[in-house]
Amino acid sequence: MQNKLFKLLLIMVLCSTSFVAWAFAANGDYSPLWLTNESWQVAVNFRLPVYDHLSTNVSFTNADVNYTYMVKSSESNEICVQVLPDANSDYALSKWDLHFDPSEMVLKSYTEDKGSSSRPIEANPFGNDAWLFRPGTGLDRIILDFPKISTAGTNEVRVIDKGQVNGKDPFGASLSRSRKDMSDSFVQTLTFSAGSVTSIMSRSNASYEYKVTIVWEKGKKWWKTATISCGTNVLISAALQE
Repeated sequence: MQNKLFKLLLIMVLCSTSFVAWAFAANGDYSPLWLTNESWQVAVNFRLPVYDHLSTNVSFTNADVNYTYMVKSSESNEICVQVLPDANSDYALSKWDLHFDPSEMVLKSYTEDKGSSSRPIEANPFGNDAWLFRPGTGLDRIILDFPKISTAGTNEVRVIDKGQVNGKDPFGASLSRSRKDMSDSFVQTLTFSAGSVTSIMSRSNASYEYKVTIVWEKGKKWWKTATISCGTNVLISAALQE
C-alpha cells in the first residue's frame, strides 16, 4: 500500500514539474520555473521631482522602493504574478497583477490596484509579443515593460509594429494621445552572451530616445537588472535581490 501511495505521489510531482517546464519552454534557457506562492524581491531606484514653490524650477532627487513579486496563480493558459510594494514605503501605493501567457512567456495584461481606486485591465496592444510602455503613463516608479526572448538564442534586431487589437486602436480615438502612443511601434534588440541575454526596447524621434534595457541571466526567476532612460537621463533602475 505504501509503495502504491509513493508511486502515485511521484507521478503527481513529475506531471506537475513537466507541466511547469512545458509552460515556460517559450523562451528556452531564459524561461523561469514559477510555482504558485513562490516570491522574489526587486529594489527600484527612481527620480523624484522636487518643486520650488517660489519659482517654476523643478529639480530631482533619487528615491527607493522595494517590491515583492509573488506567483499568485498558475494555470495552463495564464500565470498571474502579484507585485506588492514594501509596506513601509512612502513612494509606492499601488499593487499590480501581471498576467502572463505561459505558452509564449509574454506579458499579456496587467491591473493596478490603488486601494481606493483601480485601473481596469490594460491588455498588451502588441498581442503575444514584447511590450514597451510610454513616458507619461503613470508608470514612473516601477518597470512593467517586458521583452520577448526568442528560443533561437541568436542576436536579433526586430521592429514590433504598432499594436492592434481586433484591427482597431486598442485605446480608442477618445483617449489622450499619450495613452494611444503606448501602442506605437518600437525596436527590440536582443544580444546573447555567455549565460545572459540583454534586451533593449526603444522608441525614438527627433526630440528624444526612450529606452528600456533588461538583462536576464539563465536560471533566474526574474530579470537581473532593468533601467528606463530618456536620452541621457536614467529615469528608473532596478535590480533583483539575491
